[in-house]
Amino acid sequence: MVTLPSCSLWKIGFNEEFAKGQVEQATDYTEQPDSNYNLISKQKAVKVAKKEIYTTYGYWDINKRERPFNKYFIGDYLHMSGSLRKGWKGGVFIIIVDRKDGQIVSQYHGK
Repeated sequence: MVTLPSCSLWKIGFNEEFAKGQVEQATDYTEQPDSNYNLISKQKAVKVAKKEIYTTYGYWDINKRERPFNKYFIGDYLHMSGSLRKGWKGGVFIIIVDRKDGQIVSQYHGK
């Protein structure tokens, strides 16, 4: 598992380009999904991510403070993060799931 540095971008917005950069940094990302694997479904990947996030940081805290979740499917990976409400301070979770095997590639929470 790779730990990525925290960033203050969550407070001004979060976009797919930034998510792609994080996936590239944490994985062996290629532009096209690898056709040699049967990828798990998008819904299953989201379930895997939510289960890990809720277990690690607590269901109530994540659902109350970091919804809606930002989800980007980049190549063979799901990049999912929380979001902050306007005026709130703090960080959000970020998790990257490999859709080839459902494994967590990277996970952390900003401050």
